[in-house]
Amino acid sequence: MITEQQIESSIREEIGKLKAYDKDFDPATIGEDDLLFDDEGGVFGLDSLDGLDLVLALQAKFDIELDEETVDWFELSTIGKILRLVINKLEERSVVDTPK
Repeated sequence: MITEQQIESSIREEIGKLKAYDKDFDPATIGEDDLLFDDEGGVFGLDSLDGLDLVLALQAKFDIELDEETVDWFELSTIGKILRLVINKLEERSVVDTPK
């Protein structure tokens, strides 16, 4: 079973990979509700291609399906929303350990 903390850490790690060229970027500094993408007013410099890369990475890492038929793309705008989305997908398969 995977924990919420492990999922969040993995999400931050994947975002960090997207910004690997920026040596000053630290994904640990992103607040749970900070907007990630420039077109939404975010300050982290992510664009739609980064969003696609993030979706592909999360699908591979967690063995989940994230497509336009099952996901409202607004759910990817913050780490908190991504975390809840991934947890929901994993709960469908009973592979996440969520606190009661």
